[in-house]
Amino acid sequence: MPGPLVELRDVEVHYSGARVLSIPRLELQEGEILTVLGPNGAGKSTLMRILALIEEPEYGEAFYRGAAVPRGPARLPIRRRFTVIFQEPLLADTTVLGNVEMGLRFRGVPRQDRRRRVQPWLERLGLSSLTRRRTSTLSGGEAQRTSLARAFVLEPEVLLLDEPFSSLDPPAREEMLLTLKEILESTGTTAVLVTHDRDEAFLLGDRVVALINGRVAQVGDPEDLRLRPASGEVARLVGFENLWSATALPLRSDVSRAEVGGRQILLPSIRQPGKDLLLGVRAEEITLLRTDAPEAERNENENRFQGNVTRVIPKGPLLWIEVDCGFPLVGFLSREELRKAPIPGERIIARFPVSCVRCLPPPWPENSRRDRLNGKQE
Repeated sequence: MPGPLVELRDVEVHYSGARVLSIPRLELQEGEILTVLGPNGAGKSTLMRILALIEEPEYGEAFYRGAAVPRGPARLPIRRRFTVIFQEPLLADTTVLGNVEMGLRFRGVPRQDRRRRVQPWLERLGLSSLTRRRTSTLSGGEAQRTSLARAFVLEPEVLLLDEPFSSLDPPAREEMLLTLKEILESTGTTAVLVTHDRDEAFLLGDRVVALINGRVAQVGDPEDLRLRPASGEVARLVGFENLWSATALPLRSDVSRAEVGGRQILLPSIRQPGKDLLLGVRAEEITLLRTDAPEAERNENENRFQGNVTRVIPKGPLLWIEVDCGFPLVGFLSREELRKAPIPGERIIARFPVSCVRCLPPPWPENSRRDRLNGKQE
């Protein structure tokens, strides 16, 4: 297997004496789409600038095709093989056509060749009818399409995108994501996308980097992070809606259990009694039933609780249902699943398989103290 196209080794960056990035090793393979997922302040943009060779790390080195990238102006020839798209399109105050061919013009490409290379990208990104429009008159989506066309026309070896669609409205954002995914897959372009949106990261990424507090907390394919987070911090980042602080209990009939908010949850594996745990269950793995629903056969391999609905929040075609079972629990329901939406105070049954309970290793989220995770205030 060939070596990585780009690699970081022992990279550290400090701003004002505070460490904002610490990456022992990170690889980007040729043809790969790598997404970097992290909350605000995680160091995502700093990591992107290091990977793009825009910024030099304080410590450590970047490698390109196995060779160390030189520091200073000597890195410019390599840097020109990379193209960056920022959150806000950095467009010149000229026409769409002028912007799309700008990089080629700076590189001395003759006018006739510029037009030949630009035209396919104008058509592919729906800009053919906008070539004479000034960029100041474009919508957010049109401006970002112009930025994408300008980047792809350069045929970069690596394309880096720093939350490029975060300012777009949801329909435009979804359309742009699907367009970008199709282009990256059809061209085989190596790309890095930085985002705080897990749906973006999972949709586009061949691999996902979970970046927390400037450190790589986990790297893997989207399914691996979504179903098998390496820690409680990663679980929260990738969307585990239910995180419960718990204490392991002694075995009963060879069944492992934990206490959460005065209730007992069955666990899929044996844990040392008295050990503090962080349990995680995804909302879509929980089945919610009205108490007057036909009684389903009880299953020894499932957890089952009754509780009171505390809040119902519409989220598109789904209802986000918060339930107090002695501990807070969140489940999703489609609007078709119920004759009418439950209301706060209504009794409801929550069921989920024992196999869906993850015992998450440290580090845990900063607010994983028992009183906060289990719905109690200080």
